[in-house]
Amino acid sequence: GGSNPGQSETLLVASPRRTRRGLDAASERSETGAAMADVDAKLLRVAFVGCGNIAKYHARAALQTKRVAVTALIDPNRDARKAVAALIPAAVPEFACLADALAADPDGRLFDAVDIMVPSFLVDGVDMHERVTLEALAARRHVLLEKPVTVTPEAAERVAAFHATTAPSRVLAVAENAQFWPEVLAARACLERGDIGELLSVHAKFW
Repeated sequence: GGSNPGQSETLLVASPRRTRRGLDAASERSETGAAMADVDAKLLRVAFVGCGNIAKYHARAALQTKRVAVTALIDPNRDARKAVAALIPAAVPEFACLADALAADPDGRLFDAVDIMVPSFLVDGVDMHERVTLEALAARRHVLLEKPVTVTPEAAERVAAFHATTAPSRVLAVAENAQFWPEVLAARACLERGDIGELLSVHAKFW
């Protein structure tokens, strides 16, 4: 499943009485503070945006590095969030969309970065990867974006331009990890050593 962040809403309150939305936001901020209490300050704090099948692989990899803490799970599908949460040792806050997570963490104490794993397709004519990435960069968060970058080259160019002008000090990386797979590295070393002679053609198939 993927996340559909939606747009932030403006709430005008004409009464001193706290609204239900205000109570919910306060509760989320309280949960955010509790979640941060157990996180090592040296770790990169990451929110998963999209909790589909690939998020399970990312969760296991994050735990293996011992340098990353998954501190928030974001997906409109509660069951998808719970499936990923089961892989994480500590309880973390969950949100239906990135806008809600950012509203609960305006100062970036809960998460420094987002790992975007929403589906890459158009929703109402808007590229989901582009939309969520711009939202995260506007909030000054580092971004790891699952491949493909966007549906169209034009959307990718808009993402790159927005990063350069709005959040150049933040990392924007695409998860093109296949080049680091052991079998790919071994094949490259084989070619560089000339083990198989002159290369005439290549056929590769991998997941």
